[in-house]
Amino acid sequence: MRCLIAVFLFLGITNTVFSQVEFKPYAEFGVKAGASFSNMFLEDRIGDEPFVGSLIGGRVVYLGEMNFGILFETNYSHLTHDDEELGSLSYSYLHTPFLSRFRIPVGRTAIVINLGSYVQFVMHNDDQVVLERDA
Repeated sequence: MRCLIAVFLFLGITNTVFSQVEFKPYAEFGVKAGASFSNMFLEDRIGDEPFVGSLIGGRVVYLGEMNFGILFETNYSHLTHDDEELGSLSYSYLHTPFLSRFRIPVGRTAIVINLGSYVQFVMHNDDQVVLERDA
């Protein structure tokens, strides 16, 4: 796996260094919205329960080199579950990935690989929704 990543990095760097076209760094901005699906555990229950909700977010991609850039994204999700015993339950969270974006040109298109990590914060949850389970 490390060898494969090294090959992709080498190809990306050599393509940038020996390119005939002058590249100008640029940024992309975007907004997204959609449905969000999750399974969560409820207090004193065996198995998980389905939660459904909405997601809204935004992102910034900055390409400082022709084949390398960074991506920052923030998404907010609010999910609910209707239960016969407990009533309506909900939880919401903020999900923020920080990624390095590698672009591998293939003819007139490109393969894009995003590598990185994320931070996730719970904004709200009902008491019956289990966020952390003991083993």
